[in-house]
Amino acid sequence: MKYDLPNQWEQDLTASDRTVLSAPATANAMVSSVELHRIDASNADDFSKWLNDRINRASACGFVLVLDLSHLESISSAGMRILMSARRSSGRNAQFVLAAPTGCVTEQLAISGLDEWFSVYADVDGALRSIASAA
Repeated sequence: MKYDLPNQWEQDLTASDRTVLSAPATANAMVSSVELHRIDASNADDFSKWLNDRINRASACGFVLVLDLSHLESISSAGMRILMSARRSSGRNAQFVLAAPTGCVTEQLAISGLDEWFSVYADVDGALRSIASAA
């Protein structure tokens, strides 16, 4: 799998962002890792800004945003509202999916019904394969 960054983003992307450019086995996708251990009312505003920025960047390049949730241990109702709001406001051209949620986050998504709202994949590679097959 080839990871590369478009030149205009090199200065301001964090280490948690990887852009997957077209390769035979992948699709155009931007993979961003949520480096927080929990999302709750104390960090919801920062997460919202971070998420909307990633959605806008991916959308501007025609990429699907893959949110890598493998570090996230818990997401409160505040975090779930941010995901729902971002999904509603992102429009048809901006797409994002969730990948690699931990057991607790998977359970929280299921209890809230968000697992029906989003495409949720067991791992990042599975998300990328699905995106590539849909292209």
